[in-house]
Amino acid sequence: AIPHVLPQGPKGIVLRFKDSSELTAGSPVRLMGTEVGWVRSVRFRGDHVQVKLGFYRDAPPVPEGAYFTIEFTGIAGAKCVEIMPPRQLHTPEKRQPYVVV
Repeated sequence: AIPHVLPQGPKGIVLRFKDSSELTAGSPVRLMGTEVGWVRSVRFRGDHVQVKLGFYRDAPPVPEGAYFTIEFTGIAGAKCVEIMPPRQLHTPEKRQPYVVV
């Protein structure tokens, strides 16, 4: 899922997902599989879910145009936010708005 991203502040990133997929505060945030932060909060806001992310001090910067998904972290069904680098989409009908952070 490519959520809408609110402007990044000094304390993290705020995302808007249509569905939180049982994501909870404290869940890990991973950048291409490496843990770089945590979910600070998950709040329902009418037709969407607002997810605030916090990052460790030594975390690498989130690449411009990155996209965010909610993924399983293991067999127990725990969830995490996965950050992936920008996609290279070649066909116009498959282009999605990129998330700019």
